[in-house]
Amino acid sequence: MHGGLYINENEITRFFHNRGGFLFVALTSVVMTLAAFFAGVIPPLTGEDGLFFLPPGEWIANPITSLVVSLAVNFMTGYAMVLITKQFNTIRSLSRLMATFFIIMQTATPALMGEFSSGTFLTAIMVLETALLFSCYDNKAAIRRIFLLFFILTSCGLCCFSMLLYIPFFLPALAQMRMFGFRQVIAALIGVITPFWLLLGFGVITLDDFYIPEIYTIVNCIPSLTLPQFSVIVLTTLSGIIFMVSNLMKLLSYNAQIRAYNGFLLLMFFATLLLMFVDTNSITVYIPMLNLTAAYQIAHFFAERRHRRSYLAIIATTLPYLAIYLWNL
Repeated sequence: MHGGLYINENEITRFFHNRGGFLFVALTSVVMTLAAFFAGVIPPLTGEDGLFFLPPGEWIANPITSLVVSLAVNFMTGYAMVLITKQFNTIRSLSRLMATFFIIMQTATPALMGEFSSGTFLTAIMVLETALLFSCYDNKAAIRRIFLLFFILTSCGLCCFSMLLYIPFFLPALAQMRMFGFRQVIAALIGVITPFWLLLGFGVITLDDFYIPEIYTIVNCIPSLTLPQFSVIVLTTLSGIIFMVSNLMKLLSYNAQIRAYNGFLLLMFFATLLLMFVDTNSITVYIPMLNLTAAYQIAHFFAERRHRRSYLAIIATTLPYLAIYLWNL
């Protein structure tokens, strides 16, 4: 702008995709979460259920400590997913926008950022599982990694029952990674059985301790959600689907390996939606995972379309989440 303030729109767009944009949103999230915390609008999340051990939401009694741990784990989870996309090249154009949107979505519901819960724990473990799974692609020697993948998933499921419900979805995921054979399936089954076998062998649990928590589906249970929480679920679901459909043509141009990686992330998005209907009583546990998978679709869309004024669309996508946060207050 001649004779006045010049705004470089390309620089603004780059800012949102770079580390600076993530750090700005992370710091803003800390301030917003602290404001909600001290305003007393962070109610305990419901639906947490441990199979044999206390659920993650009961691990930390001190609210301040829980808040600090939750913030740290959420930031690390979002950025770890960025590192995965960089390592496995799931998005051709590197962007930190995925972590940025994940933090924005989490902050919209202060309870998800302000207290360590099963949902926070589940999402962090699923990022680790994603990295393990991707490293197995078409690698017939990765039998131990498959065992480790299912061993971790099952072990963590002993204190977070919702995590066990993801196990069936990792079998088609093995097929996506070209690792669905007899040896691979046996390794997966041994990985599932081993945690129970070890706990029984060392006397930590007995056969009398075995029970299956009662699962309430959408048919026979009305979710115990606040209106802002319900709004986040609807908004994130619609955003994930809209941006996913917009990414489909781009995905078709990728090679088979990158399509497999992106196919798994799509599988996790729809698996999470399905589990919200199947395990409705624990619906809040799945919100962070829904946020993570939807944030990936949004970031994928904008990373491949870095137009000069695409920052306007990025800002427009974040505004409804800001409105929901203010609604929570």
